[in-house]
Amino acid sequence: MVLTLVVVMGASCTSDDTNTNANTAETTVNTITANTNQGVMVNANIVTEVSTLPTVDASTVVASYMKLTLGTIPGASVDYDAATEYMTASLKAEFDADPYFVPSSYCIQDGPDTATVASETVDGETAEVTVEAAWGTDAAKDMWQFDLVTKDGEWKIDTITCL
Repeated sequence: MVLTLVVVMGASCTSDDTNTNANTAETTVNTITANTNQGVMVNANIVTEVSTLPTVDASTVVASYMKLTLGTIPGASVDYDAATEYMTASLKAEFDADPYFVPSSYCIQDGPDTATVASETVDGETAEVTVEAAWGTDAAKDMWQFDLVTKDGEWKIDTITCL
């Protein structure tokens, strides 16, 4: 942001910059004070919200998505329309184009009995969530990597990779 303050008839001008960074938002406040030789003081406060980070963690988004797409895991309620709300536009386009998107994105034919988040790594506005799925008491397990990005202050799943 560029602010140009023009004061006619000579003036002195000072600037005070304050930056606040929290998990949910980064805010920049610029205070400009100008004193004219006429004794008039002009103050301008400019508040700019730079970015809003998600309030729901990436693992929760992935778990919610899986409950909407894998009807076999505990707490599942399949709803593909609701599941698309957790996708980026590019992943949703893949979903819309492929009637077998869900089984092919998970690289499975039958849904697992359990799916557990194994790890989550967040780096600014990107995240990687790894999930481990199991079938019954067998040693058979699969793992998936979900890559997420922030969009409008929410985590969105951008890619799903079978590991």
